[in-house]
Amino acid sequence: MCSSDLEAAVRTVSKGAGGGTVAYFGIPLISTHVAFLIDVSGSMSAKIGTDAKRTRLDEAKRQLQVAIDKLEEDREFNVIVYDTGVNPFWDGIRKAKPKDKADAIDRVAKLAVRGSTNIHDALERAFADAAVDTVYLLTDGQPSAGKITDVQELADEVRRWNYRRQVVIHCIAVGEESPLLKRLSAESGGRYVFVR
Repeated sequence: MCSSDLEAAVRTVSKGAGGGTVAYFGIPLISTHVAFLIDVSGSMSAKIGTDAKRTRLDEAKRQLQVAIDKLEEDREFNVIVYDTGVNPFWDGIRKAKPKDKADAIDRVAKLAVRGSTNIHDALERAFADAAVDTVYLLTDGQPSAGKITDVQELADEVRRWNYRRQVVIHCIAVGEESPLLKRLSAESGGRYVFVR
């Protein structure tokens, strides 16, 4: 997916009885109980696309801000920012009311790169919220921090968590293909997107 495709993807609208559905990196936002997991580790400062003017984090922030802005009030969401540690915006998902959407968009705008890539703990935090039924996991690297950094062990652990939960995990790999993300999405019924 190139830069022009990215811009078109975030504006994707599915026509239906209930109006339109916004997409995040081309993956429709259908669920009403969503957690967005966004990687802000150091490697997210790498350039993306052919113009080399934006970083991976710039693009992730832009797409997330547009998606949040277009959420209808009956949706519930949270943003979980992760690097070496994990920092959710709120204790649990919240209704997409104008005040909370504005707060989230503002906080996304202030995100900056730092630290390592703690995918395990970010997913663990999302799964800790019993209301979450869909996760959008964005990363540009391999796990390098947290309780589990081995790719196979991490995927096995998530599969165990999800045996009863049935959380759908959509995955966005930025900059490089990710066997881990491919497996997480395939085993949970989610979609996998690779962004160059």
